[in-house]
Amino acid sequence: VRHNDDEALLMAALDAGADDMEAVKHDDKDEDARKHADKKEYKVLCDPETFGPLRQSLLEGGFDVNYGKSGLIWRSTSQIEVADDEDFAANVDLSDKLLGLQDVEEVYSNMEDED
Repeated sequence: VRHNDDEALLMAALDAGADDMEAVKHDDKDEDARKHADKKEYKVLCDPETFGPLRQSLLEGGFDVNYGKSGLIWRSTSQIEVADDEDFAANVDLSDKLLGLQDVEEVYSNMEDED
């Protein structure tokens, strides 16, 4: 969701059933982010059952919902810390290899970097 008033967005999202909201960080190569540089972008987090009504409520409230990026994702409820650099690198390498497979679109992990 793109909007400049994070407080108004947070209140509207919470009222519509959201659990939380996070600012989205973009790199310089993100063309979509450059097109909308005048607005901040946020990820609104909710239960799967709340997703449709929440998105509709935000749209009706005049918020700029990015349809290309909105959707359901798997999100771990607990993170596992991987303190060993070699193990961390091996897990990242495995994720990269999985993403390289033709039929794989997304790879999710609950691995947390110690840094």
